[in-house]
Amino acid sequence: MTDSAQTASWRRRGWLLLYTVLVVAGPVQTITTAVVKFGDEAKKDRLEAAGFWLPAVVVTSDQASSSTYDKTKLTYDLLGRTYTATIRGYLGEPGTATNVLVDPADPSSFMAVNGRTDDSRHPFNTWAGMPWGVVFTALGVTGFVVDRRQRRAVPAAVDRPGRPGKLNKRSKS
Repeated sequence: MTDSAQTASWRRRGWLLLYTVLVVAGPVQTITTAVVKFGDEAKKDRLEAAGFWLPAVVVTSDQASSSTYDKTKLTYDLLGRTYTATIRGYLGEPGTATNVLVDPADPSSFMAVNGRTDDSRHPFNTWAGMPWGVVFTALGVTGFVVDRRQRRAVPAAVDRPGRPGKLNKRSKS
């Protein structure tokens, strides 16, 4: 195998590896996002049904720039114990009073007035992850299809020297 053929072979293997990663990562992204989001929605439903409201105070808040999310650090007291957590979303300047809906079975689990839970900072807790997973899968599958078609492509017919052109019915040219 010549150097250029060997390089092409390794290049193809690299692309096939990338396509494989995309085909595997896409469904993983989509499924993980769905599990996290539906779990968060179930937590909200459970808190709305069984939780109770407590006053909370904003400790720190960070309004988003173009590349980050809003973040708010809250603190609240329950039965002499202080709970602190950071959520996604802006709830006001430090010192601002707000309310949280607390789970009686697990006091560290809550939902703020903006609808964000203590799990809202999870990286997969956004609906945008599902379409991206579909896009990754589509890119990987498309890459495999294109590679397969290129490998199965029939080379252009080449005139071979020494062969006569097209013959008529009587074997005459």
